[in-house]
Amino acid sequence: MLPPSSSSRLPLLHKLFLDRLRTPHATVDDTFQAYTSLVSRYSESDYEQLLVKASKAKADGVGKWSKRERWENQLVSASHCSLKEACRTG
Repeated sequence: MLPPSSSSRLPLLHKLFLDRLRTPHATVDDTFQAYTSLVSRYSESDYEQLLVKASKAKADGVGKWSKRERWENQLVSASHCSLKEACRTG
């Protein structure tokens, strides 16, 4: 159980996690796992309802990530190539 001062922040934590799950990112599975742990520990009575919302939010984020992952990877590759080239010529 959370201390009274922290329990008032629980709705904010739920909102932040759901917002993060909707945001496309490479570590969405880790975020979902962290949220599952939070819900298991502090919101067990609402577990099913909260995890349904989280699953939908995750699906939104994963769908967006799948559309942009290729571009993200190309940016990372390009930056690595640029850094290597800069090191050779610098």
